[in-house]
Amino acid sequence: MSNPSASTNNPPPTRSSSPPQNAQFESLKKTTAVALIILCPSIALLPPRKLDLYTFALGSMFAASANHLTYTYTGRSIFQRLSSTSKPVERTPNERYKEVQRRLREQGIVGSEKEGKRVWEKVWMGDETEGWRERRVEEEKQVFEKGEGYGSLIARHFRDVFWSGKKSGARQDNESG
Repeated sequence: MSNPSASTNNPPPTRSSSPPQNAQFESLKKTTAVALIILCPSIALLPPRKLDLYTFALGSMFAASANHLTYTYTGRSIFQRLSSTSKPVERTPNERYKEVQRRLREQGIVGSEKEGKRVWEKVWMGDETEGWRERRVEEEKQVFEKGEGYGSLIARHFRDVFWSGKKSGARQDNESG
């Protein structure tokens, strides 16, 4: 009468998306959010500028896109950041950060303070060594003795910067003679 194999309750097969489809969907959401971040304020600023339902809708889409991108990049949405009940974010560096720091140390761009100049000193001072102020004062005196002014001194420094530290012809003559 009744078939025992037919009476078992097998759930119908569920339809789940495959990982490539999930990745495509996430990429689509991110691209759309970036586009809306740019387009919504642009459209809202077009004439006639008025505060109405459409402007509110554009502002809402802008906020939702910004929230989505913030969550995508940081793991916490804007609303989670603003709420006082959210737990603090773990501040351990991820693997990409560690890899970039390792490569920078190998290239000598980033190092410890024991190795010499700190990073901000390298950026600010460049390759200058001790006694740079005295050298600059002496260079200013020589320029003024020739009857030139600060304009030629500044032009000389610009030439040095744009020629990657190669000395200009005028400075080579001064230093060689």
